[in-house]
Amino acid sequence: MHYPYFEIYRKQVIKQADLVMAANPALDGTKIENLMFSTAVDLGASGRDPRYGYGRVNAAAGVQAAVSAIITADTQPPAASISAPLASATVSSLVPVNVTATDNVGVARVELRVKGTTVAIDSAAPYGFTWDSKSVPNGMTSLVAYAFDAAGNATASAPVSVNVANTPPPVVADTIPPVVAISNPVAGAVSGSVAVIVQASDNSGAAGISQRLYIDGMLRAIGTGATLSYSWDTRWIAFGTHTLKAVVKDAAGNSTSTSVQVSRVN
Repeated sequence: MHYPYFEIYRKQVIKQADLVMAANPALDGTKIENLMFSTAVDLGASGRDPRYGYGRVNAAAGVQAAVSAIITADTQPPAASISAPLASATVSSLVPVNVTATDNVGVARVELRVKGTTVAIDSAAPYGFTWDSKSVPNGMTSLVAYAFDAAGNATASAPVSVNVANTPPPVVADTIPPVVAISNPVAGAVSGSVAVIVQASDNSGAAGISQRLYIDGMLRAIGTGATLSYSWDTRWIAFGTHTLKAVVKDAAGNSTSTSVQVSRVN
């Protein structure tokens, strides 16, 4: 038996499917079918029924629904501004930083950057941070807020420069004297040419050490740093006991000394 009306309707359905696919090529077969069902003109009993199914196809409504289903790429970046602290404000210690951020779709997160380094992230409005200003030297420092949306678009706020003025920590006075030793010669007999070696160290480092070497009370050598060397010709000294004394001082003025006694025997 031939059903001409069925053939006509079948062609209408195929035509609508072609129109929907042309309007939004990204739709697969299942989504096209669902769009056609949801936009059909209901006939007979409300909803889908055995006689009319989902109803009569509505090409215009189906195409409009397909167009509405097109996902448009979000290329609009958010907007961001720092509302506190104000530019040129003097700050110290823990500083509250408030940021206003908006987007046509929604803000995903806001980053606070200080001198180009991200120091905090907030992903929920209102966007607020507590910045430890002791992490940077005193003086003018630039704050910038970066707002990001879900599509990856980002915008930097206008920089806000603030004056960091933290009280410097108290200076602890150095009261520890250097350590000094005459490593050569040792106590005992000497003769000929003797290499006198003085070695020193200090808690603040060797760079600030100054050394003086005395032989029998007479200054014979001056030096800086950890080691002082002096060549002593004992052939020109009298027989008997002689005293070598090393005096060292650090940059803070702390001083210490050590002595060793030797005897010329020939």
